Amino acid sequence: MPAGLYSAKHKSLKDIPDGASVALPNDPSNGARALFLVQQAGLIRLRDGAGASATTRDIVDNPKKLRFREIDAAQLARSLDDVDVAWVSSNYAHLAGLKLKDALKAEGADNDWVLVFAARADRKDDPAIRQYIAAYRSQPVRQYITRTFNGAILPAF
Repeated sequence: MPAGLYSAKHKSLKDIPDGASVALPNDPSNGARALFLVQQAGLIRLRDGAGASATTRDIVDNPKKLRFREIDAAQLARSLDDVDVAWVSSNYAHLAGLKLKDALKAEGADNDWVLVFAARADRKDDPAIRQYIAAYRSQPVRQYITRTFNGAILPAF
């Protein structure tokens, strides 16, 4: 479920001007996730050791003097006309008609916020759970995800 940095005003990361406004989700886990993507885009640097609870206070280098606006995640796609860049999660991007290929920067399948299957230790070998995982990773489900979500959601490996 990759998220991306989208813009209605700029075509590439290099076009983002000094003092640009960047909309981030206002919930803690997605806020950190968004900051890490902004860092991967080369726009900021977070302090060493900043982890899944990173906030804008963990920014140690902001050469473009970006201004961050924290907004409810459901409103980020709608904010694109009002900000220079917005981080948008795949579920909201899909609903807004945004395509991951159009993001200025997108998370890859190797990011720290991928969906995982988890079970209690005593159920890790439960046949029903294993069957569910196998079905989710099957070719028909892969084709459905690819066809329906047009890259907004990536199928499991």
